[in-house]
Amino acid sequence: MYQLTLVTIWSEGNYFERLNTPAAFVHKLAYFAQGLIAWMLMLVRPAADGTLTQRYAIALGLLAVGLVFGLVVLWRARWLGLGLFALVWWVIGIAPAVGLLDTSYTSDAPRLMYLPSAGIALFWAAVIVGLMRLIPNRWLRLVPAAFAAAFMLWCIPFISGRIAETQRLTPALAAIDRDLRQSRPGDRFLLINAPFVSLPAEPTFLFGREGMHLWEVDGPDGQSWGPLWKWAGSVSGVRRDTLALRHPASITARDSYEESDKSFTVGQPFKYGLFGRAVDDAQLRDAILSANYIYRFDYDPPGLRARRIGRIEPMGAVASAPIARLVMDANGTSATLEAATADRCGERVQLHLVWSDVRNVTQPTGIFVHGHDAQGWQTLIADADLIGGAIALDQVPAGLRIFETRELIVPAGVDVQALRIGAYLRASQRRYQAFKPDGSEWLANEIIIPIEEDRCMA
Repeated sequence: MYQLTLVTIWSEGNYFERLNTPAAFVHKLAYFAQGLIAWMLMLVRPAADGTLTQRYAIALGLLAVGLVFGLVVLWRARWLGLGLFALVWWVIGIAPAVGLLDTSYTSDAPRLMYLPSAGIALFWAAVIVGLMRLIPNRWLRLVPAAFAAAFMLWCIPFISGRIAETQRLTPALAAIDRDLRQSRPGDRFLLINAPFVSLPAEPTFLFGREGMHLWEVDGPDGQSWGPLWKWAGSVSGVRRDTLALRHPASITARDSYEESDKSFTVGQPFKYGLFGRAVDDAQLRDAILSANYIYRFDYDPPGLRARRIGRIEPMGAVASAPIARLVMDANGTSATLEAATADRCGERVQLHLVWSDVRNVTQPTGIFVHGHDAQGWQTLIADADLIGGAIALDQVPAGLRIFETRELIVPAGVDVQALRIGAYLRASQRRYQAFKPDGSEWLANEIIIPIEEDRCMA
């Protein structure tokens, strides 16, 4: 009754198999058979890659061998009744899913194995004990027990790897939770290239993605992600309007394989499935300017991480002593850089900038970021527009204050002791004049930002 309720009420009928063909039935049976033959997969899995038909044959063949072996042992040990009870438990546990649920849903829902796993554990425990009773030599009786112990050791990396993967998400959760707690009720969160599932790069079993769902999709179209509060908000208890978008052009470690509504990454030991409405540069820019907290997820080495690349708020009062006022001409084309700091964290340098009071910037304008060594030589170029390169200065509406964090990767052996930044017209490469609060001009119109050492910030 529990399993039947699970697949009918929980799924709300959305994942029922509309056409339960023989092929679909075989796939689901082979998928659930993996629970009963797991110890045999420990032996054959490294050599079991092949076509789908070949894997069906392996799974169902091992199922038949396992059942015959186990039942013969239990019959000889006079425990056949216990074994049949365990198998009936397993069948009752998988029957609703095999008979009713959609194939793709079943393959992505290992939780459906929870109930039948009790029957599997009882069956093989009885077989091992029965086999030990049938072996006359007391030393040889240790062989089945040792094999069972080896199987449990084989399972440890599978479990520990997923625990480590869960811990990998902790910094992202903590960072978003921190912003949730300090945000205002009307603030909106934007998540760019957020993962909805993590998938092992090297599968352990024959079928199923073996992944962990990280998010739930909210909305009948499956595209709008309302429930950040279900993820990070489950800790803080704070709920905010949230939108997750997929921007294929900025996905790091992107896999060439894609589905109509999903993108995937590559990597070890886990890769990720990214969900959400795919947007181009213009659509992403509009979404960023409509949000208050903007997060981007990256997947290239060292692996999954989320960082806030921007925060936007109404400007309010103009800063009294900004680090620089960038001016192009007498027509009022200007922008204010209120603050700028840089922190080194290993091979990364985080650059924190605050922009405001953008006025009459109509010509295409870029932001240059150059790294310099202790002797003043330029050693790094990291030019990019605001908020992850998504918004040019000439696209910033008036009346906004923009906080952005840039992550610069410094190659090994490259010495970067300070950053020099400024603005320029793309067409002519002419730089904006950069004025200090006292009215004097920054040398070469380059604002110098020293890098603070070993100061890692989320």
